[in-house]
Amino acid sequence: AVEAEAAEAEAAVAEEAVSIQGVMAPPTAVRLACRVELPAEHAHGIAHDIAVTESFCVLLDTSITVELDDVLSGTFGSFDHNRPARIGLAPIGSSAADDVLWFTLERPLGIVHPLAAWDDEDGTTVLWTPVCTEFDGSPTPENEAHMVEITLDRLSGEAHVRSPDGAAGLNTEFGRMHPDYVGRRARYGFTGIMDGGDAKFGGIAK
Repeated sequence: AVEAEAAEAEAAVAEEAVSIQGVMAPPTAVRLACRVELPAEHAHGIAHDIAVTESFCVLLDTSITVELDDVLSGTFGSFDHNRPARIGLAPIGSSAADDVLWFTLERPLGIVHPLAAWDDEDGTTVLWTPVCTEFDGSPTPENEAHMVEITLDRLSGEAHVRSPDGAAGLNTEFGRMHPDYVGRRARYGFTGIMDGGDAKFGGIAK
């Protein structure tokens, strides 16, 4: 079934693609597909983005949710305070959903755009990302997010969230890494400072 799904996905991908510079890119195809079923209580969460390491695809099943009725009424997303965030590590190269390692964080958190992730030699995977503890999905939203470090212990199954010094007072989103360090341990990252309100940026933090 997985092989059939992979074949269907590959057939659905355009044989040629245009890059952001307007130059024709080489043919692109899906080489591997993995269907991950979520429990019913997690089916309405927003999974907007992912992160990658050299060994894993980092799946985000967080506390920001969306319901069809809300979208039809002009509200996109809300925050579920009774739903702790979960993070999944899907091994790159595996097509088995049972191979995904799931970690439940100690509290509800929303994640939209992760900054960086990598695997450490001690058996942990580290994720740096802005998180929120509320989410306003109205047409004129006022949201705040603050950078944290999330450590996922692949041996024990434990997850820990740490707020770096000074991060709690910095409203930030849309982080970016140097392309050469995507999925690798990095000393620096760059992230937008939302000092003008939701998605209104006045600077960059390193």
